[in-house]
Amino acid sequence: MSGRSGTGRSSPRGRLVTELRESVSVLRAERWLFLGLVLAWVAYGAWVVATGLALRRVAPKLDSTTFAAAGGVEITATVAVAAVAWLVVPSLVAVWLVNRRLRNDYGNLADAYRFDHPALLLVVPGVALACCLVLSVALGRSGALTVLAVAATAHLVVRTVAYGHRVYTLSSPAALSVLVFLTALTFAVGWLARATVLDVPTAVDWPARAGVDRTVGPVLDATAVTPTVAVTAAVAVPGTLVAAYLVVQSAVGAVVRSRAPLADPQRRPDQRFPIMPPVATRDAESEGAPTDTEESDRSSPPAEPEESTADIGGSDATRHTGTRVYSPGETAAAEPSPPGDGSATDAPAVDGARADESVTDEAVTAETDPSRTERVETPSESADSDEWIDDTSVFTPERRAGSPDRHCPNCGEVVSPGASRCPNCDSRGE
Repeated sequence: MSGRSGTGRSSPRGRLVTELRESVSVLRAERWLFLGLVLAWVAYGAWVVATGLALRRVAPKLDSTTFAAAGGVEITATVAVAAVAWLVVPSLVAVWLVNRRLRNDYGNLADAYRFDHPALLLVVPGVALACCLVLSVALGRSGALTVLAVAATAHLVVRTVAYGHRVYTLSSPAALSVLVFLTALTFAVGWLARATVLDVPTAVDWPARAGVDRTVGPVLDATAVTPTVAVTAAVAVPGTLVAAYLVVQSAVGAVVRSRAPLADPQRRPDQRFPIMPPVATRDAESEGAPTDTEESDRSSPPAEPEESTADIGGSDATRHTGTRVYSPGETAAAEPSPPGDGSATDAPAVDGARADESVTDEAVTAETDPSRTERVETPSESADSDEWIDDTSVFTPERRAGSPDRHCPNCGEVVSPGASRCPNCDSRGE
């Protein structure tokens, strides 16, 4: 079930345009992200300074305790403790904050991100990041472009997490949390690397007083990572991880769609099945193949219709039974009125024939003349006129008749057909 699935008939292109606009409008609800980046920059700096000063005061001898050696550089116990306090802990907090914003109380994706085409979520941050990269190449590196690129990268990662929750294949919330963790880790490394080369007076150089340069500097020297490279990695590493995930997910998704219908597809309440052609078209293609008997019937000439011996206006009038499909209004107009009410004899004449006679003649002609039957849409025409929807019947033949069970989009609880609210979380509708 989709929180944004349309119920009306619309073309695929119309749905894409609508959801692209919705993707842009979601920016209004994502003010927490951009404001959070500013607050995180300040809060992280305060955390580093506070823990560094506390570490120097509580355990000053950790600098002289060698924990390990890597690349000819001794890794002291201070470095090991700082790696946990300055890298691991803030990254875990970032994962918790992002998941708290993107998920509801039941651990499922928030309704604002439940697009039928989740790839559209990536358009806005992808375009913003691409523009930053183009400007950096054309105009050179600058502090303003770096800040914008970092913000666009964070936005892209958040939207990728929402995308990963929504798609059907390779949708692992744990793996998406790892993506957020690695992104926060690279941001933290970039902050620490820049802190070692701050051009500020010593009196207000709190990172230096907290021992950031003495702790981080040897590690940067051992790995040959400069502050500029560390800041660049804060944009390049998350972007590369996102690109790799999208490529692999798209390839695996194409394989899954090619194998439909699946035997027993399962999904979380916040997932949606891949967009497929309308179910009716699939049924017509897979189940509409003619049998040998039908082929022989089609090759033989059509049987002559039997002459009707009953009066057309009487109670035994011939009724249309097969070829044309009438709307309710047409059916009411086409069916002959029951005898005794005077409507059959008082019907006005149209072109020399009564209305009931013309309708019945049209039905008989439709039965005997194949050219008068209702035209069946081809798959391409159906794809243009019908909305492409995610439907279980596309994936499993056992469910083509439709299941009466519904699932709450918030918590996943089974909702009875007649219920208007979820018995578990009391949410409305589908």
